[in-house]
Amino acid sequence: MIHKNKLSMLIASALLLAVSCNKNDFPPTPDPVKPAQGLYVLNEGAYFGNNASLSYYDFSSAKVTNEFYKMANGEKLGDTGNDAIIYGSKMYIVVNNSNLVAVVDKQTVKLITKITSGNNWQPRHIVPYQGKVLVTGYNGKLSVIDTATWKVEKTISVGPYPEGVATVGHMAYVVNSGGRNPVPDSTVSVVDLNKGEEIKKIVVGINPYMIAEDNGKLYVTAREAGWVIKDYVPKITVIDSKNNSVAKTIDRIGSKMAIYKNNLYSYNYSYTTQKNEIYVIDTKVDKLLKDNFITDGTEIKIPYGIDIDESNGNVYICDLVASGQPGVVYCFDQSGKKKFSISLAPQGYLPNKVLFVR
Repeated sequence: MIHKNKLSMLIASALLLAVSCNKNDFPPTPDPVKPAQGLYVLNEGAYFGNNASLSYYDFSSAKVTNEFYKMANGEKLGDTGNDAIIYGSKMYIVVNNSNLVAVVDKQTVKLITKITSGNNWQPRHIVPYQGKVLVTGYNGKLSVIDTATWKVEKTISVGPYPEGVATVGHMAYVVNSGGRNPVPDSTVSVVDLNKGEEIKKIVVGINPYMIAEDNGKLYVTAREAGWVIKDYVPKITVIDSKNNSVAKTIDRIGSKMAIYKNNLYSYNYSYTTQKNEIYVIDTKVDKLLKDNFITDGTEIKIPYGIDIDESNGNVYICDLVASGQPGVVYCFDQSGKKKFSISLAPQGYLPNKVLFVR
């Protein structure tokens, strides 16, 4: 005969086991992505032109408002708007040649603070990470910024002229482009964010540029480097984050990327031939899925950015158009057909990033 106390313990253990099994067998379903009310377009502006700007497009009225940051704050955004993210209730705008990250309210764009880190910082790209933001800088550092204090908490040495950055778990992967050096770099720094230090460099193709993560794999694009090797053809490098080694290369020249439901969207524009390609890669098998994403004949003159609305899969492509001319943003559905376009005339030069306000 089982004692009552022992029986109670057995029942409690069984219940605990059942709850544990239920949690493992049926993980919580993530909340669906809310539809966007509108979108922001970050316009890079000309280098040393001090004409970076933010445009806002309202979906309900189909109206675009240029110089939205200037209207909200009575001052220009700065020189060379390089990247931006929305994280929580804030938007973080990287203004490269002004050596700052502007923190604004994502709804009103009212300035909250400007984060700086020395005259040679030259911030480039930004990603969120556990209540902080990580920013690469041409000073060869990855800056860790606390979003509660708006302070640079630490800087971590990586390689020369770092560009893109992505995270997997507590690891950051920083692309070292080599930038203005006669010989560009060819590595990705693996940074242990718990330790606050670089632990490894992974060799990829020369002149690497951007990086994106999907299901534990990292995709690194590289750009042409004809001044180093005349006939050099860049490829996309696939890194396995489990062992931090190169798993594969894909025969495509790439630039910026966006990933949606195991599809990677990227583009390449050749200043030599003045031709571009916008393609799709299946990240399940790491092979080319579509050689030409656009199926209705819409012409993109100089692609300069690509982003995806995760609530509906719409693909937004920023078109630089031509030097000194205002840009255009095109919206395509998943079949590659144009839904609408947004003219950024007269103030939106070099659009490079689309952010969705939900």
